[in-house]
Amino acid sequence: MVFLSSWDAWAKLITFVCNVSQILLQSWKQLKVAELEGDFLNPTDFARDMNRIYPMELMVLGASMLWLMLDWQWVLLLLNVPYLAYQLSNYTAGKWRVDASRVFHADFKSSIKKSILLGIFYHAAWFVVYLTMLILSIINASKMKAK
Repeated sequence: MVFLSSWDAWAKLITFVCNVSQILLQSWKQLKVAELEGDFLNPTDFARDMNRIYPMELMVLGASMLWLMLDWQWVLLLLNVPYLAYQLSNYTAGKWRVDASRVFHADFKSSIKKSILLGIFYHAAWFVVYLTMLILSIINASKMKAK
């Protein structure tokens, strides 16, 4: 397989997989919010599940940023830094923790829905970019191998 021999293609594949996992994590959070609103999930379980997922999101985002750095994609890295800074500021300030007693407040619901939709749209936009880069990298690797 031509594309397996290219470091560039591997790095882009790993970045793409990290992005897809971010979309899946955001979608999972959206499903949990829908379960809570439909009264299929109690607030304690919702808070526990949401508090477990945020550190995983940061780890996947950090891994994606690391692969961008290792692949020398400085422009993409710099474009991703504001989102990482926002997520890290939420993490250090403790804003990411969900309190079961605040779950049914209107301001909490609207803020968590906005943050989830922001994450889904952000990662969906990057999905297109990373997929294009991955395809171009595979094409370039096959051209180099053909020479």
